Amino acid sequence: MDPEPFISSTILLSTTFSTKFLITEILVIIFLLFCSGMISASEVAFFSLSAKDLNKLKKTSNKAFKRITQQLEKPNWLLSTILIANNFVNIAIVIISTYLTKYLFSGIEGNQIVYILLQLVLVTFLILLFGEIMPKIFAAKSPAKTAKTMSLPISFLSIVFHPINYILIKSTNIINKRFQKIHKSKISLEELSHVIELASEDLKNDKEMLEGIVNSANLSVKEIMTSRVDVFALNFSLTFPEVIEKIVISGFSRIPVYVENLDNIKGVLYIKDVLPYIYLQNKDDFKWQKLIRTHFIVPESKNINDLLKDFQDKKLHIAIVVDEYGGVSGLATLEDVLEEFVGEINDESDEDEETLFVKLDEKTFEFDAKISLVDFCKIVDVDYSVFNEIKGDSDSLAGLILEVNGEIPKQNKVLEIAGFLFTIIESDKRKIIKIKTKLPNENQ
Repeated sequence: MDPEPFISSTILLSTTFSTKFLITEILVIIFLLFCSGMISASEVAFFSLSAKDLNKLKKTSNKAFKRITQQLEKPNWLLSTILIANNFVNIAIVIISTYLTKYLFSGIEGNQIVYILLQLVLVTFLILLFGEIMPKIFAAKSPAKTAKTMSLPISFLSIVFHPINYILIKSTNIINKRFQKIHKSKISLEELSHVIELASEDLKNDKEMLEGIVNSANLSVKEIMTSRVDVFALNFSLTFPEVIEKIVISGFSRIPVYVENLDNIKGVLYIKDVLPYIYLQNKDDFKWQKLIRTHFIVPESKNINDLLKDFQDKKLHIAIVVDEYGGVSGLATLEDVLEEFVGEINDESDEDEETLFVKLDEKTFEFDAKISLVDFCKIVDVDYSVFNEIKGDSDSLAGLILEVNGEIPKQNKVLEIAGFLFTIIESDKRKIIKIKTKLPNENQ
């Protein structure tokens, strides 16, 4: 038997098989590049969806909308699924391309160099162009369409990679917690305050605002509120004409309403709700009480930063402040909080701040005793913490004097507190009215 036909047919068969294998590998790489591109596109699509896109999806495809919203509720899980799937696909592309390039350049001398260059340049270029850049550009232009298309495949991949996802997310959370502890800021409020003190006088306004932000970390609602004795409120039993008269006199836009006494607050009356009824013919018969809105209650100890967040979240401007026993101790407004950050905010209904103090000379002031300690410290330009050890629960200048003296001091009595000389200008049996203050010498 002549061996030549057998050898020829074997070579032909081997060549045919190799060609088919080569084509198959190329087709698999193209398919994997497509998969890589779609997965990369889904990353941009899911995290670029706006409320408008979601609303449109809800109307056109409710099932896809439900899948997408469920996936977006766990963004870490979604991102982990996408990244794991993308990495698996890209690794598969690299492995198959390795065999392909080895086969194509097996007969060429110096094939190792050619192989390495192709792996670094060609494969990387293909993955970046078709697996990353182009798909993400397309997805950014049509996020809703891409997310809708990929919502089902991503749901399937999430199930497939569930064990790996779980391990990776748990590991990431542990590392993040430890990393945050290690790199947590070591700067204390005192150090930050010192840095602000060194700021240039040219930045006076910015400096004052920064001081307010730093100091707010230690300020409670009790320290900025309007005390109970100064709260203007309406009795629930008043007639509508009486209410209008009191509103005009007060000048306030939001007024608490009580039954019998301030400890029984019924709600808050917004003046804008009253305006449409001012010109009614039968004012006496109008039940203005139906206009009362629900009031917001906060404890005295609440930090003013937390109160500001509550005001923002609830879209409110006023809060009723209660003590530990549930009794009303005052009220706090959005304006009170903002003043701690930006300084005094005056409007036509505010009491002029200058009526609370008079500057007699560089070292001497005369204060209304009800001025808050926070405002007192701002006016005389001293750190609020100077009174921390002696002020007790007091929040006003009068409260500080009472805390130290133990009783209402008589007129002309002089007290030295933390280097300040306080002289009682005016007082009665129930309260201190006016106090003269002399600042401590700089060398004290």
